[in-house]
Formats: sequence, structure tokens, C-alpha cells
Amino acid sequence: MRIDGDFVKGVSYYLGDGRMSAPRSLSTANQNMEVIKFFIKWLDKYFNIKLNEIKIKIKTSDPYHNKSRIKRDISKSLGIKKEYIHSVSMKNNSKPHHKLLIDVWANNAKAKRFFNKIVPVVKNRCINNEKLALEYVKGIMAAEGSPKYDIKSGSRNIHLKMKDEEEIKYIGNLLNNILKIKSSILRVKT
Repeated sequence: MRIDGDFVKGVSYYLGDGRMSAPRSLSTANQNMEVIKFFIKWLDKYFNIKLNEIKIKIKTSDPYHNKSRIKRDISKSLGIKKEYIHSVSMKNNSKPHHKLLIDVWANNAKAKRFFNKIVPVVKNRCINNEKLALEYVKGIMAAEGSPKYDIKSGSRNIHLKMKDEEEIKYIGNLLNNILKIKSSILRVKT
């Protein structure tokens, strides 16, 4: 397999927002249409997982939702036929900003095993390649990053919140040493 920028971006996105504990699937959930479109194309391009092999489920926090309208709108936004959207359901206990969540499941044990084996190879390549390192950071930021702006001080930051300490150290190394972007790592109790 050719390890190019888009592959690396997909790997790091998946490390941040994918279901790593799912042993037989590559799956994720996100609100951002562009991220979901990228993920679907990534599955096809690098794992040969076609749209008809993927389950797409929409979860909404709107108790008055219209299933057919949601299917129509999401399918149009993703550029797919609405038949590929398997279900629309109510998401209980959702965060106020989670209006609509798109869940993508590709049940493919072989692809997941390959993904798990290729992660260390990808990380090693990123340490030795600035362009791949940048793509890695883009992917992880799409999954876990958020911009912050403090009105009083005027400071602008990009935050990356993760639990995996080894991954945090790895990203800090990419930012500080490979990409020469000054970053700091803060540990918080929550």
C-alpha cells in the first residue's frame, strides 16, 4: 500500500475519532459532513470498502425530526443516494451542540487488522517526513481539535484534547520537532 498524505490523514483521524475498540470494523461518528465524506472516500480508496458495504446511521436530538427529510438532506450533502442511509433515530442524552450525528460503519475484520498493523509504520514515516507529519496533524485535529479565542486577552489557540498520553507525546513531537510549531502539553484532571 502506498502511504500518501490522504492515507496518513485518515489514519490519524481514525486514531482520534474512530472506534479503536471495535475489533472487526472501521467506524466513526461525526457531525461534520466534509469529515464524513472524506472518511467514506478513504474507506473506498485505501481499503476497497464500497458504499454498499457501509452502514450509515443518522442520530438526531430533534424530537420532531422528519426521517425522510433528514435522509434526503444528508444524502445530498454527502453526494450519495438516500438508500445508503440505513436509519434515522433519536439520540438520547446528546450534548446541546450535537444536533445531528452521522455514524459510519464498515464491518470488515481484514481491513481493521491491516489498519492496526499499519499504524506504527505510518507514525514512523511521519517522524521522517514533514509533509506526512503535517497530514497526520490535520487528521487528528479534524477528530479532536478545536479553536479557542479569549475575548479579554485576544489570545488565539488551537486545543487538542485526548486521553492517550503516548499519542499526546507523539503529536507534541511532530508539532515541536518535525513541523517546528511551538506547542505545549497540559495535563488536566478531568
